[in-house]
Amino acid sequence: TPSNINACDDDNNGVLDFDFDILVSPSVLGSQSAADFEVLYFSSQADADSGNSPISMPFTNTTNPQQIFVRIQNALNADCFDTTSFTVKVFDTPVANTVADLPFCDDGLDGSLTNGQMEVDLSAATPAVLGSQSATDFAVSYHTSQANADAGTGALPLTYYNASPFAQTIFVRIENVLNVNCFDTTSFTIEVFLTPTANTPSNINACDDDNNGVLDF
Repeated sequence: TPSNINACDDDNNGVLDFDFDILVSPSVLGSQSAADFEVLYFSSQADADSGNSPISMPFTNTTNPQQIFVRIQNALNADCFDTTSFTVKVFDTPVANTVADLPFCDDGLDGSLTNGQMEVDLSAATPAVLGSQSATDFAVSYHTSQANADAGTGALPLTYYNASPFAQTIFVRIENVLNVNCFDTTSFTIEVFLTPTANTPSNINACDDDNNGVLDF
């Protein structure tokens, strides 16, 4: 029995081409010789039992998901056969939309207005990453490296204290919640700007030579 095939669809039309001779036949054969046994594929159990109307490769799925029936037969006597099946399922691949850099003014809550570091809300970028895509269907996570984003590891907390002062690149992963192998990535920069302090100046007391209450300053 081969494993089911879960495939990612780049154009999200639910249709893909498959070559079962490459993807499935080795699993069906196991330790048996391809010289002694032939593996064929069918759209129904009845066809697999009769050996009629085998599927030609490459195969394009007509439904999603779709069950495929397999017949393995003796190359010298087709009456000696066995059957099994597996399922092909095609999943949408999300698009990681471009995110503008996120600017923040240092809030000084860490005790400094000049260190270029603060807690920022990474989820502010999520609507831009998703665009018109559903948050129910696709999950967004944030990472400190492209490698982590590609692997789906080391996700950052949404409330994140930037490790690199003033500017840090954040890598984003958006994945199909039903098949995390279907994903896309993008990146943006956190920018933390210094917040100035308005020091209180002294009041200006001026003498008016013509006593009209008006002066130039």
